[in-house]
Formats: sequence, structure tokens, C-alpha cells
Amino acid sequence: MGEDSHGHSWLRKSYLLRKLFRDHLIKSGVASDHICVYEFPRSSDRSMCSPNVFFADLKKRLPGTGRCYLLLDNVEYLSDAAQVLNSLNHEDRLDVYVTVSHASGFATDVSKVF
Repeated sequence: MGEDSHGHSWLRKSYLLRKLFRDHLIKSGVASDHICVYEFPRSSDRSMCSPNVFFADLKKRLPGTGRCYLLLDNVEYLSDAAQVLNSLNHEDRLDVYVTVSHASGFATDVSKVF
């Protein structure tokens, strides 16, 4: 949590997604292994920003059945993020939630794909 120049407190979007929303899902009965969180580029492994590496890792982490929740923090750092999101959009059992830090060009790219 932080504070702006006027003394108003605020929560970072990353905290809202990774902590509060994830906790909400678990309290709502979602099994923790059905929640996959990726932080770009904070991952200790920068190669995760490659779509091929990301999809391979996601495939290993997703359980075989049931609804899954994919939380992508700072997704604009994922190479070809708009195309990756489009691919994920075709997975019926995935609910995808994203945050972006530098939305200026990214939002335009996503709107073209979706």
C-alpha cells in the first residue's frame, strides 16, 4: 500500500491481483492449484517472457480438468502479448486476468487482436 501527495492511500494493481484477488478465489472455493500467477518481468527466469516458454510452463502447471484462473501481472512484458492473450481467449476453461503498467501502446494492440 502507498500514499499519494494528497495523503490518499492506494493499493498497487499488482497487489490487488496477486494477493487480494487470489485470496478471494481461494475463499470462494477455488483450489490453489487451479490458480496460476505469472509476474512479468519480475520472474526470476526472464525466459518466461517468451511465448513458447510461457505456454510450455503453463501446460505443466494447469491441472487436467476444471476451471482455471490465470493471473498475468504486467503482461505487456510478455513478447507478442496480444497474440498470446488471443490464444488464451480460445481456452474455454481459462479465466484470464491481466494488469499492465505501460498501457499506452499495449491497449491499442490488444483491441486490434480482440
